[in-house]
Amino acid sequence: MTCPLAAAVWDWFAATWAANTGEDAPPRSRDLLLADDQRTWRPASQLRPLWYHLRLATIYQVWAAYQRARHQPDAAQSAGVVAARVLSSCRKALLGDWQPATVTIRQTASVLSN
Repeated sequence: MTCPLAAAVWDWFAATWAANTGEDAPPRSRDLLLADDQRTWRPASQLRPLWYHLRLATIYQVWAAYQRARHQPDAAQSAGVVAARVLSSCRKALLGDWQPATVTIRQTASVLSN
């Protein structure tokens, strides 16, 4: 949370949350963002699935950026790159959830349909 890159990503996260949900931005708090301690702030009940997914995707991408920087010191990361990776992972998850509802498995399987 004190790393400049992580702080910038969490600021983006809060601004994105507020802009897309119309709710107040969540505070940049270790307890809330990392441990999901919702005593100080909580999303509306209908937004909790979105909150969990976006928060966990952000945690993962910040950690992945940290690991990349550790193992590839020359590979500079920016908050924009990390944010794009968060959005990409969320987009992939949405498509992964949507595809089974829209595709007949018999048409995509490499077996005879009968």
